[in-house]
Amino acid sequence: MSTLKIATWNLNSLNVRLQHLLKWIDKHNPDFIGLQELKMQHDNFPIDIFNKEGYNCYWMGQKTFNGVAILSKHSILSEHNLLPELNEEQKRAIGIETTHGYFINLYCPNGKEKSSTSFEYKMMWYKQLSQYLRKIISSKKMCIVCGDFNIAPTEMDIYDHTLFENTILCTPEEKSCFQDIIDIGFIDAFREINPEEIRYSWWDYRGGSFRKNKGARIDLILIDKKHRNHITKCYIDAEPRKEDRPSDHTPVIMELCT
Repeated sequence: MSTLKIATWNLNSLNVRLQHLLKWIDKHNPDFIGLQELKMQHDNFPIDIFNKEGYNCYWMGQKTFNGVAILSKHSILSEHNLLPELNEEQKRAIGIETTHGYFINLYCPNGKEKSSTSFEYKMMWYKQLSQYLRKIISSKKMCIVCGDFNIAPTEMDIYDHTLFENTILCTPEEKSCFQDIIDIGFIDAFREINPEEIRYSWWDYRGGSFRKNKGARIDLILIDKKHRNHITKCYIDAEPRKEDRPSDHTPVIMELCT
């Protein structure tokens, strides 16, 4: 029996956080890493650096905004541009297939305010994502979906749910989008292992939010229900948030027995 380690991390600029990432990789050595908010043009992605660390890479870069990448210690059998029409404008959703199954990495839209066109876009984006996931989960292969979902799934996942009730990250519409994915046949790995634990993966830069632990758990790893018994650990590593010039997000890690 072997162990697979899967991680997700919204870096909020790969250029700025590259050394943080390499330091973290040296310590944790994940098999798969989903990275979000590269904020880097596609051709500037430092593939040689990651190859030296033993990773195969699939990525979509975009200047200034968005951008996603997958780092894999295992051979990539196929690459998937999940939502090609939407990815044309905003690079947010990619996937790979390996001998272990499918690994999908997402940087889901924020949505800004309920009254905005950005919120309408978020709803439409999630609808198309769900359609894709319905197709891929029909495979007998393991399917892992990770990334910045920009949704706090439950009241436990935001530091003051009464303050954020019906505001972005916590609206009924957003929670319904997330529940649609769960209903397809996925589980939230962190909640599966830690049903009552209150931990966050994102803290605003403003107002001393990290020091006060005023955060939200919006960075998630999902796995298809058929493989839920393979999960041995799922945890949030807050140490990188203590670094100089940190990302406002911190890594989430899942370990599986295979």
